Amino acid sequence: MRVLLFLSVVPGLVAASAALSFSSPLTHEGKSIVSNKKVVVVGGGPVALYFAALMSHLDPTVQIEILEKRTQPSVNAFGLGVSKRMQHRLRDVPGLLEQAIAISAPIDALGIPLVSRDDLTQQMGSFVSDNFGKNCRLALGEECTSVDFEGKTVTTGSGRVLKYDLLLGADGVNSKIRQWLIEDSGDDDIKEEHYLEDAYWKTLQLPKQPDIEAGSFKPLHHPSLGGGRVLPKAPEGHILLLFWTDKQRNYGNIENPKGI
Repeated sequence: MRVLLFLSVVPGLVAASAALSFSSPLTHEGKSIVSNKKVVVVGGGPVALYFAALMSHLDPTVQIEILEKRTQPSVNAFGLGVSKRMQHRLRDVPGLLEQAIAISAPIDALGIPLVSRDDLTQQMGSFVSDNFGKNCRLALGEECTSVDFEGKTVTTGSGRVLKYDLLLGADGVNSKIRQWLIEDSGDDDIKEEHYLEDAYWKTLQLPKQPDIEAGSFKPLHHPSLGGGRVLPKAPEGHILLLFWTDKQRNYGNIENPKGI
């Protein structure tokens, strides 16, 4: 059974790159062991698309199917800072970085571009389809409903049964693949690692703010908030990103509770 789990954007991109390098478990004696193999990717976000692009670049014979349950972009998507580390990884596939940040807003204070997650996903998806569409299929509106780890098959909401040689779980922090893998193992000692505290968050789309510079990264401070930022949005406008915890859910001191 070969299952890989990459569940967040920057660490996931780095892990995906490492997993596909020529010194990785996907090679043996310098030769790819996934040639002409079938790969199913659950989740169609940036990590999944990067993995598919890199794998297709390294071995054009691999057959990849990406299952993404959503058909439309999320209205709650917010910007992702494309760090120098992330840019370095995207350069692993010629042309991918340039297309990934084609729709972006600069963050002057950090010196990196900010890309809406939906724009990033759309641009990367187009890159994969345009460059590797012959052997890489992106199935939108196709949800993975179950996995047979022993039989190496995935069943989708439409009833399709897909065989795989390699299964990639890139379905986010609430990963079904991870949960099913834990349940299937029957090992109560398997624990999840948490790197961030639990928090609530919300994004608000704002029109262009005349008194805020286009590339600003303005912090927000309020006793009822854990933190927040006013982020630039391409091609114009801003995004208000707010965080708070259970202890900060008293909105009595906020002038516009309904807005939060």
